[in-house]
Amino acid sequence: REKKEQQDIEAKTIDYFRIGEMQPERDHNLAASERSYVSDALGVKGREARAGNYFSFDMKVGYEAGGTNSLLLTFIGDDKDRKFDILVDGIKLATEELTGGTTGKFFHKIYLLPAGQIEQKEKVTIRIEANYGKTAGRVFGARVIRH
Repeated sequence: REKKEQQDIEAKTIDYFRIGEMQPERDHNLAASERSYVSDALGVKGREARAGNYFSFDMKVGYEAGGTNSLLLTFIGDDKDRKFDILVDGIKLATEELTGGTTGKFFHKIYLLPAGQIEQKEKVTIRIEANYGKTAGRVFGARVIRH
């Protein structure tokens, strides 16, 4: 079931960003404040930002009339007591709170990208901001997917 779900996600992917790896971070224009760090879980790199810090990156979008794009972020169940904002081109998309899940298991969260924010654009800037006195992330991957 998990393999089928992963294949389905890959088939819908417009852009995929392996966070924490040097070349993909360059390719996606990663910008990060001083207290944003790369860390590793189960051999997969991810990135977090400590309280008051951020990291941002560009993602390609593929808007089509009647279709939608979503941002899919990958987290790990080990992370808890984390709260942060997710912005798209400077506009808040969501406030995320990670309260823990299955230890040693990655999971995805999907955020619908409003059509008005991606129309006429080839890419958007995603920004992860630690605005609540807590750490933001860890984010282990980002995708823009088509529905």
